Amino acid sequence: MSSLINVFGILMLIMLMPIQGQVVKMVMVEEESQVLKGPIVSGQVNNQIIFQDIGTGKVWDVELTDVSRLFQFSPNGCDVVVLQSFEGDTKIGTLSIFDFSFKELPPLGTPIWTLDNENIIFLSYNGTTQSTKIYISNNKGEGLVLLNTINEAMLFPQWLSNDELIYQSDGYEWLVWNIKTNNISNFYNESEIIPNEFSQQPFYNTSNISPDHKMIAGFFDFTSFRGATSDNTSEGITELMPLKPQIPGFDIFFMKENTRLHVDISEQFIQSLVWASTSSKIAITTDYDGPDYGVFVYDLKKNRLQRLGDAYNDYQFYIPSWSSNDEWLAFRTPNGYIAQHLLDGNTISLDKRLTAHQLFWSPIMDYSNTICSP
Repeated sequence: MSSLINVFGILMLIMLMPIQGQVVKMVMVEEESQVLKGPIVSGQVNNQIIFQDIGTGKVWDVELTDVSRLFQFSPNGCDVVVLQSFEGDTKIGTLSIFDFSFKELPPLGTPIWTLDNENIIFLSYNGTTQSTKIYISNNKGEGLVLLNTINEAMLFPQWLSNDELIYQSDGYEWLVWNIKTNNISNFYNESEIIPNEFSQQPFYNTSNISPDHKMIAGFFDFTSFRGATSDNTSEGITELMPLKPQIPGFDIFFMKENTRLHVDISEQFIQSLVWASTSSKIAITTDYDGPDYGVFVYDLKKNRLQRLGDAYNDYQFYIPSWSSNDEWLAFRTPNGYIAQHLLDGNTISLDKRLTAHQLFWSPIMDYSNTICSP
């Protein structure tokens, strides 16, 4: 199915289409005749998934019955991974962003496609036994094989190479699991990279490894601070906020050089920190009770910190999201979500219905020649 979707005038299409026991209730598109250009940004609001084409401004959505959850785009850019629950039956699979057809995947957790897109890894964690079963299938979820069972959680998984997956154990060590050999080894020794004066401080987060796996960002984590308070109300948090981080801003630890770079951002906690895929930039949101609640971008190559704007303040947690080429950043402001192009400063207001805590970008930046099979 081609992504060249024509919309004639203003169209409201009511679809009653079976999707593995589910019903797509309504699709609404209100745009003039046009084709998709990309990139596409998506977010979930209740049981509705909303899509917006940055290139054309086109907006469309799908409403799923019962409980649903949007996870991510699949690598082909033609589908999103969703979890659906219908009358007690939970399914996970891919949902076409074009015709909303649903293809079920094994119900074993969020799928992780290999870098070559030939296989999918499933990490199925059992909280009772505190173990993770590792499965592999082809890129359609077929031919499922159990590879290994590990007696702990595998947190923050990411590819080191096409055959090596790094993850953080529930003991906070970073380990490497090799698909072909099933061997597990240490990725790095934290004590050799991050001095105890940082790593042993309360609420100091060192889980943010750069996508090129050469740096670690550390900061005093407002989310952990908030979760550790007994009075988790806006008033209770406000009373505790004078306990500012001992080291404001954030640190970048370079693994190979064994050096540290400190970036100062006011006397406040950091709410979220997100690496760009090229590892050359970092998006930061500061905490909402601090003196300067905003969204910032730090450029490592230029050693420059830039404030993009005010962040939305409702005592919730909103995470900036990067486009796949790192040129666009989506974040929520007091006036709603915007997508800002960091090279020319162009800013696009996103659909007002998008109020999710995080938006997801398509891996494809240009859909003009993309063909999606049904």
